[in-house]
Amino acid sequence: MKQNFTLAFFCCYLIAFGQTTTSWRFYRPGNTGIQGDSATALWIDHDGNPYIAANTGNWGEGGFAKYDISHDQWTNFSNVDLPVLGGFDNGDIHINEIIQDANGVVWMAKNTGLIKFNPEVGSASIESFSQADFPFLGLASDVDRAPDGTLWVASQGLIRYNPQNDTWNNMGGAQLYVSVQPKTSGGYLVWSGDAYYGQVSKFDSETNTTTYTYPASVGDIAGLPGKDCVDDDGNFWALRLAADGAFETLEYQDQNGVWHHPLHPYSNLTFYIDSFKAFGSKQALLVTATGEVWRFDGANWQNYGIWRDGSNNTAIDIDADGNVWVCGLEGAARRDAATGNWQRYRLTNTSQLDYFVEDLCITPDAIWFTGNAGTGVGGIQAFDGDRWKSHNPYTYGLGQDFPFLADNATAICYRPSNHSIAFSPTFSGIYAWDDTQYATLDGDLVTAKGLVEDAAGRLWQLGEYYHIRYYHQGQWTLLPIVGWGRKIMADPTASGGIWAMTDDEIQHTDAVNTHSFTVADFEAASGVFTGLAADSSGNLWTGNWLPGNSNGSVLIKHDINTGQSTTWSYDEGWPFPGEHVRPMAVTPDGKVWMQYDSEFPSLESGLLSFDGANVEVFPSAPGGEPAWNMLPNSNIKDLEVKIISGGYELWMSCLGRGIAVLKVLTENLGTNPITSNTNQGLSVFPNPTAGHTTLHFPASAGENCDIRVYDLAGRLVKTLSQQATVGMQTVPLDLSAEMPFQTGLYVVKITKPSGMLNAKIAVNP
Repeated sequence: MKQNFTLAFFCCYLIAFGQTTTSWRFYRPGNTGIQGDSATALWIDHDGNPYIAANTGNWGEGGFAKYDISHDQWTNFSNVDLPVLGGFDNGDIHINEIIQDANGVVWMAKNTGLIKFNPEVGSASIESFSQADFPFLGLASDVDRAPDGTLWVASQGLIRYNPQNDTWNNMGGAQLYVSVQPKTSGGYLVWSGDAYYGQVSKFDSETNTTTYTYPASVGDIAGLPGKDCVDDDGNFWALRLAADGAFETLEYQDQNGVWHHPLHPYSNLTFYIDSFKAFGSKQALLVTATGEVWRFDGANWQNYGIWRDGSNNTAIDIDADGNVWVCGLEGAARRDAATGNWQRYRLTNTSQLDYFVEDLCITPDAIWFTGNAGTGVGGIQAFDGDRWKSHNPYTYGLGQDFPFLADNATAICYRPSNHSIAFSPTFSGIYAWDDTQYATLDGDLVTAKGLVEDAAGRLWQLGEYYHIRYYHQGQWTLLPIVGWGRKIMADPTASGGIWAMTDDEIQHTDAVNTHSFTVADFEAASGVFTGLAADSSGNLWTGNWLPGNSNGSVLIKHDINTGQSTTWSYDEGWPFPGEHVRPMAVTPDGKVWMQYDSEFPSLESGLLSFDGANVEVFPSAPGGEPAWNMLPNSNIKDLEVKIISGGYELWMSCLGRGIAVLKVLTENLGTNPITSNTNQGLSVFPNPTAGHTTLHFPASAGENCDIRVYDLAGRLVKTLSQQATVGMQTVPLDLSAEMPFQTGLYVVKITKPSGMLNAKIAVNP
């Protein structure tokens, strides 16, 4: 199950050049458990496992997920990973009903059409049907199947689809719900109506006619109670007009046309029905607008309690063992038939809590992070590669409570000395979690911009401004630092201690000896510090930026052992895209990983690596549009390095886009530099490309740059020339005119007076 779960998150963006192979995967509320707090449909398969459709509302992400109860495992089918499910327009991924046909194929009605899915095949089997495929008149609010294999869709008009010959027919007016009732003669009736009082249509397959009625007399059908109104014995459940202006009665009609009226548990029950399902022999389930669940067992109504207090209850189903599932606003719930207890399932206890992840830390067996999914909902979470363990006020027994004054945390770190997690609830102190209980390290209303443990086992806190402090043997000791707190990290050298950075100062301290750097200590730096990264050899990397300016940015590498600094300047044509860089981490292969961007409005932003000579670029989508085959957001709040077999992973909190993971596999990790797909600053994006791509490379103003593309046989494919301007050059490369272009690798060579650059391009037309 772990393998299948992980593969669901992989995007098909892969670069393989030299010794380096990189790939992306992403974690979000929409692909890690139940897919949103707006759960709109459910269906239980033959194993008793529910398929639950949900979405994240205005974020536009959603789909459906299967929950494997025995393994406590979710398999997600998201419109981000599977665009065939729908786009991001409002309501496009809103699934209203899920059914299965006689061949085991699952059909789903959604706002903009139908989805077809074969569970035995998986995501590759998904097909989508929209207005271009059938006479779609409005949102598809319901779907049912007939004994002859046809599907009937309520879409303002009643639509019939025959999968055997792929034909669609508009059968006339329809309402919100549709249910098919088999006839003893071999035909069937298709009933369609709204909830409560309104027009009801009935199609007879034997006469091929549709009749329309409007409730006027006692006993007339006034509406349908929900989406599933025919039980397994063929009894049709409906709302009938009652006497003396009373609320409609809920009754069922057998296949002989005789109506039966189960006595309601209270007189106005029908008025409050939110969702309904008929099943078995003369049995039914319903949920009222108060979240109260009732079951009719063929003779009497049984109260199953309230699954959650409130309306917008969208679907209900029951498995072979009598366990009941219900969903709606705020997720889903399961009632255990043996105990009668309800178990809630929400974003808060099944999946990644939030898109806005602030801080990350890596332990030997999990990834921990902070998140806030809404007022009163946030906290901290852990992901062990299979499941999400939540600490927040709404875990419903599947996680840990978060008993603090805040609903978020600003910082989190792992303490190897005692294997605990230290974290700072926003403005609520510093605490620790040891996998069994919380401990208070500082109960005052303080907050941390960063937490880290040094090699001596001391816990360090970077304050919001003008202080750092450490916790040792139950006591906090305060040290001064100038400026607003930005980053703190453990010193990876043998000397130990920590590095801390503010806008105005970078400080190294081991609680006894302190060494400070200000902007004035570095040549060509004149703004504020933008990033901090240090390696085990004693090299410190930082960026410097003049706020609000396109010019003046520098990257600084400072050797602590020799006191020497090396500077790369944007004004002098540094080998990076963008106008600013922010060092974030150094990996075992000697690369420093940096965020890059430009002044607003910026079309150049993303992540890059630099080993002192070679640059490898991983752009984010221009303009910040959602993109899931690359870095999804260049605003990286935190980046942590996880060492894996054959390489490492970069775990990044991308504000508003969840967590992005860049997996880097390389031979001889830690001994030889990685060969990248760039040479001295030349980068190609997108790469692979279908024909249109862009070259980014440094050059001096006025240089004539000769650009040539060759195939692997050495044949010249394309020639361009470019006269360089100041800074990084951006040159569009259009290979479509040379089509038919063969799939494969090509080499781009740039010759200029200051040197030659080359890179490989993977083409997949």
